[in-house]
Amino acid sequence: MTIADPQWEAYQSGLPIGIDLKRSDIASNLGTYVVNRSTTFRAGMLVQLNSSQELVVCDGTAPMGFAKYDVATSLYETVVDEYIQLNGVVATSLANANLYAGSGIRVSSAAQGGGTTYAVTTDYTVSAVNGTVTRVGGGSITDGQYVYVTYMYEIPNSKMQFEGKNFWNVNNAIEYTNARMTVITGQSIVFTSQYDPSRVYAVDSVVEAGAVGDNLGGLVTLTGVGAGPNIGTVLQVPSAADPFMGIRMYGLPQ
Repeated sequence: MTIADPQWEAYQSGLPIGIDLKRSDIASNLGTYVVNRSTTFRAGMLVQLNSSQELVVCDGTAPMGFAKYDVATSLYETVVDEYIQLNGVVATSLANANLYAGSGIRVSSAAQGGGTTYAVTTDYTVSAVNGTVTRVGGGSITDGQYVYVTYMYEIPNSKMQFEGKNFWNVNNAIEYTNARMTVITGQSIVFTSQYDPSRVYAVDSVVEAGAVGDNLGGLVTLTGVGAGPNIGTVLQVPSAADPFMGIRMYGLPQ
């Protein structure tokens, strides 16, 4: 598979842990929405309003836009196409542990989901806590084969001291914004790392909000996987060099 050079690439100055505002082209980002005090979400996740007109993480039914800041104490980095070898039926460690269990992972024979995308349980198993992948004997992955693994993992405290802090030097932005949050709405171009890593995306793929029932609340996923309306199309596919997904966002209701 030939991978085109990215048109919207940017120099990475930090971990892919939310939204890349340096190259997002935002048409509307009003900062007056009140956040529900019992909810958590991360920058770059889709949010919606509850019955009290408070911001909560999107459950897949009524996305209104992308959160611009974090309302969370834990952040997750997206890793695209980590290259590992699977020998026998022995667990192979990824570079990181504490995987984001809600979204699953993608294991493929080629970069960016090219070639064969393997099935969990049938071809491999995962330990989210330990951050390991184990080949299943008799599956489609041959003994000693190299594979490409895409996943999200929780950033440890050691990295959080240097990455993941906002300009207030905290993660929970509403502590300093009087419980208000900025939401990116309208027709915009958004670069986010908060997407379902188990899917194979292509330029112009139609995407929608993931469903809470599928453990994809707030994450972008392929149309037909989520439960709500389409939110836009893929402008740039995530890669190992640039894990952010570029999305041409439709105008969403406010």
